[in-house]
Amino acid sequence: MNVGALYLLFIDFFKWVLSSSVMSAVFVGLILIIKWILKHKLKPKWHYMLWLLLILRLILPWTPESSFSVFNLFPFGQNHETKINKMNMQVIAPELDALVKSEPWSYEELGGGVSPATELVPTPLDTPRSLDDYFAVAFQICLLVWLAGIVLLGMYTIRINKRFNRRIRKKAGSVDPDIMHIFECCKEELSIRKPIPFVQSEGVSSPTLIGFMKPIMVMPENTLHTLTYEELRYIFLHEMAHVKRKDIALNWVMNVLLIIHWFNPILWYAYYRMREDQEIACDALVLTYLNPEQSRAYAETIIKLLESYSRPVSFQHPGIATLSGNMKQLKRRMMMIKQFKKGSYRWSILGLATLILLGGVALTNAKGTSQSQAEVDLAKETGKEKEIRPAAASAAPVEIPRIEEVVPVTIASDPQTQILDKMRYSVEAFATVKGRLVEIYNGQSQTTEFQVREGDQPASYVKIGTSETVSSYPYLMDKYNGVVGTIRRLGNPLPVSFFVNHPRIEVINGDKHSTARSDPANSGIAGTVISPEQNALGFLEDYKLWSIQGEDTLLGRSVIVFGGELSSYFKTKHKAETFKMWMDKQTGMLLKREEYDKEGGVTESIEVVELELNAALDESLFQIPEELAEKSLREQAEKRALQPRVTSGDVAIPEAINSKWEDAKDNSEQTSIIKYKGAWYIYPKKGYLVNNIEVDGREGKVILNHAGRKGTIPAVAENYDLDSLTPEDL
Repeated sequence: MNVGALYLLFIDFFKWVLSSSVMSAVFVGLILIIKWILKHKLKPKWHYMLWLLLILRLILPWTPESSFSVFNLFPFGQNHETKINKMNMQVIAPELDALVKSEPWSYEELGGGVSPATELVPTPLDTPRSLDDYFAVAFQICLLVWLAGIVLLGMYTIRINKRFNRRIRKKAGSVDPDIMHIFECCKEELSIRKPIPFVQSEGVSSPTLIGFMKPIMVMPENTLHTLTYEELRYIFLHEMAHVKRKDIALNWVMNVLLIIHWFNPILWYAYYRMREDQEIACDALVLTYLNPEQSRAYAETIIKLLESYSRPVSFQHPGIATLSGNMKQLKRRMMMIKQFKKGSYRWSILGLATLILLGGVALTNAKGTSQSQAEVDLAKETGKEKEIRPAAASAAPVEIPRIEEVVPVTIASDPQTQILDKMRYSVEAFATVKGRLVEIYNGQSQTTEFQVREGDQPASYVKIGTSETVSSYPYLMDKYNGVVGTIRRLGNPLPVSFFVNHPRIEVINGDKHSTARSDPANSGIAGTVISPEQNALGFLEDYKLWSIQGEDTLLGRSVIVFGGELSSYFKTKHKAETFKMWMDKQTGMLLKREEYDKEGGVTESIEVVELELNAALDESLFQIPEELAEKSLREQAEKRALQPRVTSGDVAIPEAINSKWEDAKDNSEQTSIIKYKGAWYIYPKKGYLVNNIEVDGREGKVILNHAGRKGTIPAVAENYDLDSLTPEDL
């Protein structure tokens, strides 16, 4: 193929990109309108699938014409290519037309000795002779800028992903066998059979799934140590749901399309919304594998992680799936989880009808002159002075309605909201604080001494009796009788600016929803008074249950007094009926809280008895030697390696028990347990897996759980010092 023909093909491709980009912008508007109209009727799965039609629109090189096409309403839908084609005719020299029709090319036909590429394709330096010439030069410049944008953005994307993958591989480490067991069970639960390596790494700040052809599960070390096994299960189910639904592959496809259409901001916004719906659809899939009572725990796990590790959806990493999103997106996810019902992820007539209807009106072109005919008509007019101009657009611009209204804390007008806002930002009212508080619980009194530093380098020292806890990033240290006990690694604290930029109160469907802010300094029980909203939110979220009772003085400071009735949940949990709180008027700290039974007796209380703000602290209390921390972490890892653990999935069977193991497989109607060299090899009965092992003295029970569609999952139990081990269904 000669240079001239290639150039023509390139021009045609650029034309197609411009055409599909304009049509896709209209498509995005249609999707947003449908999502707004059907936001409470369409399930999460269908909200996400609407974006897949957009990807299809961007990929398809040709679509049929239809009188039902939405593009019949827009003039560009019928003749937008005509102007572009005319520009092309001006860009290509008249000699090219003759040469394209005659093969082979020869220098003699061009006047002799002149390169075809030089003669046939004029550059922007050619002197324009008319308005059309200016259009032609502008078109050619746009083409070159577009190509440069593709090259630069493509190179940047490749570079940033390679650097990310290098960082992960460099800092990767092995995972605790118990956690690996939970991960493998989650894979089996979602019927994922492909091998997925699982590593821990400091190269990520939140649980992350990398790659779609050969995915790798990466967890930050501090997350593995701070989450419970049940919370880890929820996270693993979420990430495996991304694998099951091929989300990373779709993200890559969309990112390649964004590189091609880099000039279209509407498509960038569509990608942002698609990733948001992707996370919600993923949550919906996970909920189908959980019991209804586990939904709340799943939501709390997401909040716990996003509070500490959230980051915005990133274009630079299309090859990963990770927990992400801002506070607005988090609220949508929490509402979906709250309203989720078991059958809501399945196919629905409304969802299917919506996809078919949208595809019918947006995956078709306007009824009218085809592209090839337009080129013929344009060629006939190249010698005429008449200029083809598209008609003025008659359709009104599409207005995208707001789905959620955010109420910023800066405009809170009602006193109750102001109290919650004051509590939220209490840690910004001082640099340091130290003091003592007394807590009474179950009739027992406990005194706590604390010294806390907030700001960009938060740290805390809390002493209860002979027990001391020091939080100084990146470590958390416990001491007993002056002797160091355990040291854990923490993640990085969220900057103060994060909370300033994310309002606490949002209005969704007319209802107020709040998100509590945790104490950046990890000050434990002291955080109840220093950063009180985390503790008080459950008491104060329902404005109808409490009221402001007046002002008072406590520790020589002005306080606002408020109280009321506990919610039914907290009545059961706290075994109390009413409460009363004293909030420092200046800082928002909670200086005192009491809970009362039906007779008015105090059932539980916490009160600050000494308080110094912006006082000099004993900085030596916050010192955690790096050498000591690393040693403690190593010892803990070695100790965990000797702890009892259960590993499920691909179990390596010693050759000495191969025959017994084969017999166990044949006898699938009952659970077989084989002991060999201190380890217990378990082949559960058909359709079951090992949930955990309960130990009573020197006797143990294998607790089995249904494996669903996954069949039987064998396991091996190690480091259990038992005389016997018997199976029992959960």
